[in-house]
Amino acid sequence: MMKDQFNIVVAGVGGQGALLASRVLAMAAIKEGKQTITGEIHGLAQRGGAIAAHVRIGKGAHGCIIPLCGADVVLGMEFMEALRYAEFMSPDCTTVMSTSKTVPPIVWTLDNLEYPEEEEVLKRVASFTKDLYLVDSDDLAVKAGNALAANSAVLGALAGATKLPFSKDSVLEALKETVPKKALDANIKAFNMGAEEFRKYG
Repeated sequence: MMKDQFNIVVAGVGGQGALLASRVLAMAAIKEGKQTITGEIHGLAQRGGAIAAHVRIGKGAHGCIIPLCGADVVLGMEFMEALRYAEFMSPDCTTVMSTSKTVPPIVWTLDNLEYPEEEEVLKRVASFTKDLYLVDSDDLAVKAGNALAANSAVLGALAGATKLPFSKDSVLEALKETVPKKALDANIKAFNMGAEEFRKYG
């Protein structure tokens, strides 16, 4: 039996399509008749800053922002962004992370800052979440024919790795209705490749 509400955090940086991904997920839920509300938290998104969208599904959802420790799923469009929102992960949370790395400009301008080591990030995220899945979204997007389709690859991995309160087919239909027609074929390919090619960490 599905619980009264299901909460998803979509975390990324500006330009990665995190907001588009959240809209696709919300639309997929609505297509299946589920009450859905969304909220967004913006950093300096247009300059590569952090951005997160909250998708809350079900009658038990009140308010557009998920409470701390209340996320059933965290979707990291950028490698380190899932860690940034670890405090939202519930004990039973499933996390899907892209291995794509976008180094913030501040790291290049300040000598004492470094992008964290991959293994350290993975260990820290794994300590917060029940299940952790990785997907090389940039590689899949290129193979699909459009480097900008990486967000669709991550959505596909989410649909493939996680038991969502709506079907994979509904996610794909929502994607088709959201992505511009000229980029649709590559995004569909990236989505399907993401659903088939992900690996579990830990």
